[in-house]
Amino acid sequence: MSCNTIRVGILQSLTGTMALSEKPLVDASLMAIAEINERGGVLGKLIDPVIEDGTSNPEVFRQKAEKLILQDQVATVFGCWTSLSRKAVLPVFEQHNNLLWYPVQYEGLEQSRNIFYTGSCPNQQVSPAVDWLLAQNRKRFYLLGSDYVFPRTVNKIVKGQLRHHHGVYLGEAYVELGGTDFRAIVQDIQRAQPDVVFSTLNGDSNLAFYQQYQAAGLTANTIPIMAVSVSEVILQRLHDLAVGHFASWSYFQSLETGKNREFVRAFQQRYGSDRVTSDPIETAYSQVYLWYQAASLAKSVEVDAVRHTAYGQAFESPGGWVRVEPNHHLWKECYIGRILPTGQFEIVASSNQLIKPLPWLGVEEETFATASVVIDLLQAVSQGIQYSWELEQQSNTLDRKNRKMAQYIEQVRKLTDAAAAVEQGQFDPLTLAEMFTRNDDLGQLARVFTHMVQTVQTRERELAEAKEQLEAVLNAVPGSICWISSNGVYIGVNRHLAESFNLTQADFVGQNVEFLKNNHNLANFFAQFVASSDISAETVIEIDLAHERRYYLVIAQKYQQGTATVSVGIDITDR
Repeated sequence: MSCNTIRVGILQSLTGTMALSEKPLVDASLMAIAEINERGGVLGKLIDPVIEDGTSNPEVFRQKAEKLILQDQVATVFGCWTSLSRKAVLPVFEQHNNLLWYPVQYEGLEQSRNIFYTGSCPNQQVSPAVDWLLAQNRKRFYLLGSDYVFPRTVNKIVKGQLRHHHGVYLGEAYVELGGTDFRAIVQDIQRAQPDVVFSTLNGDSNLAFYQQYQAAGLTANTIPIMAVSVSEVILQRLHDLAVGHFASWSYFQSLETGKNREFVRAFQQRYGSDRVTSDPIETAYSQVYLWYQAASLAKSVEVDAVRHTAYGQAFESPGGWVRVEPNHHLWKECYIGRILPTGQFEIVASSNQLIKPLPWLGVEEETFATASVVIDLLQAVSQGIQYSWELEQQSNTLDRKNRKMAQYIEQVRKLTDAAAAVEQGQFDPLTLAEMFTRNDDLGQLARVFTHMVQTVQTRERELAEAKEQLEAVLNAVPGSICWISSNGVYIGVNRHLAESFNLTQADFVGQNVEFLKNNHNLANFFAQFVASSDISAETVIEIDLAHERRYYLVIAQKYQQGTATVSVGIDITDR
């Protein structure tokens, strides 16, 4: 780094599901940096931006934040879009005492001395939107959001506000970030017939939702949508799909002020006349100036000095004046906009004054003795929602793996039955080969097996080749496979299972399932399964393996008219 420059980091997603929304923020930050450099920079030094791509992945954001701080040694960082990415990098900034300027509205219930939250918090965006809707006699709400901490927390706040004002909560639904299938949700909305859909959908999901919403015959005249994440950038892709619906922000491009007209003109001159501005873009631009003002006042870019002088900083942003509170949030206005066919917003309501940021739902304004305790509990609520969401994602991942394993078991059962039929002369080996070909999961093994079977010349050769390939497939399955007769004797096992106990496959054949002293749980499971009328069953068992306790998910399936059982076990200890 040159002694005549000061490095700052810009951390946004340039690829991934959030890239459409985040890329313009990089442009806004660079525009502010360029303007400041034209004025002579900071403390006589030019600002040197270092841009990193978070790829819409919280873990990548964390890694890039560490790189910017430790390797690039930036003075500060501007960036992140979702609460997932912000929460992922927060410990990094606290550990290394650097500052993140976060330009997007968020759910509140958080405060860190290493983050300036320059977007709106709920009492500056969500609560005014709900109040306005209720004043329009739209009292029946359906809540829709992307599945992460911001929508889930905001929807809890909305439900509380509805209870307080005698509104009606009809239901809520979530889709994964980037999700595009809203058919069932739209049907649920049609069934519920709310007065409004309150949407916290983020990113590209909005395109799919508004398309399917309109296709179902729902319009702004029947059931309007109030969005808190749909901006002018998204509207460029929605075209006329969202006309008449609403959004709540602290800035719209359509604001008729001299400062805003100058900002929009400069942005389009720099990046193209087809480009639009938005609330996050305006905030990404303005927060660079807030840092610049604080550093200039401190006569230093050192983190502790900038943090102290940032408090009370005011800036005439394109959206109006903003001011930094000691709680690291900004005083801001709120506007309600109706979407026009032009892709812009007609402003239909305004707070007409700056709204004080209350990230703790106003509790921080109270003077009762246990106010600090309540704030701690509110922080735990946000963390609990985040933790609950993470557990749900892990559970869904495990469910998908379990379904995959069940598919493997079904494949093994079919192949076992087919191999037995081939041996008895009741099944054409070429048909068995076709079964492999249709199985995507067996991939190259399937094609190799098909080729080999097609080249056999005699029945004996066909059977031998079929058995050999079947054994290869079974040994390649990522789990332990065994065949057990109805009287509890091993018919065979695959190599993975045998090697787990330092035995050969032949060591198992003819042995009772109890011959392994640490295998009682498995023996009891098979005994109960064989005695039942069930065709399939599953359980989790504990096994002491090499002096280590391991946990296995065991899924069993009966075959040959229930006279034998094939089972697959997968090690789930690490999950």
